[in-house]
Amino acid sequence: MTLYHSKAHEIKPTAPRLVVNLPCVLHIGEQDFPTSTANISYSGVAVLVEDGLDPRLIEAVTLGDAGRLETGFRWRKLGRAGLFFRGRSAARPRLNILFGQLGEYPV
Repeated sequence: MTLYHSKAHEIKPTAPRLVVNLPCVLHIGEQDFPTSTANISYSGVAVLVEDGLDPRLIEAVTLGDAGRLETGFRWRKLGRAGLFFRGRSAARPRLNILFGQLGEYPV
């Protein structure tokens, strides 16, 4: 398995996270890959990824009623990948819908 960070570089959350397992879809080009989340915040999302999928290629994620959100790659570790939301200010109101439905917000 390939890791895209070194052990010397610890992954530090950039914002409070809500640990939640939600179905989602990863988008790479014209291909869609159903998976689920590990956690989510206003700055990004951690998703489960299979060994054969290169998370550096993920362009967007669809998260329920929040819809499709454009993403960038941050890290990969132990079957998970960290993605950041591009255009966070535009993503925030859409994420508020999702968090409202869950009845929880990242704190």
